Amino acid sequence: MHTKLRFTGPHGAPYQLGDAICVYADGTLLATVDVALLRSGTEVELGAVSATPMLRDDERNLGGLVFYEMCVFITERFAQVQAIRFTFTRPMSALGSPWSQAVARVAVAERIGAVDIKVTAQDSGGYAVRGVWPYSEANVAALREALEEHRKRYCDHPLVGDARGL
Repeated sequence: MHTKLRFTGPHGAPYQLGDAICVYADGTLLATVDVALLRSGTEVELGAVSATPMLRDDERNLGGLVFYEMCVFITERFAQVQAIRFTFTRPMSALGSPWSQAVARVAVAERIGAVDIKVTAQDSGGYAVRGVWPYSEANVAALREALEEHRKRYCDHPLVGDARGL
């Protein structure tokens, strides 16, 4: 069965728009994502991701799942948000070379209707992928479809393992 992700504000407090988002799976913190409000709160920018070792060391590509789940979480709870800006920079060796990582991230973003996608080289040798996901009925439908497909990938493989590990 799929492990449902839970989102809170800092220290487990109920999430308030503009706070950092803490991402949990079965009570285990996976990551904290910086959030900034733009344009009087009608846009959200997802910033730096502080991944815990559990997420960082997982060989699966969980980034797309976490991104899609966050987008659904934000759009379902905050009707004023009309766009979600994002920047993906965290190295994910499971995706291959830095360029392969960038290509995979562009595909994740394009799949749900993101626009203004830009890939830029970083001093670290990796690539940053930036873009904007504008809220629309078509994009919400694409987001839900992509999320369901990602959830099915992990349906028999929980995100958080038992005491023996994943």
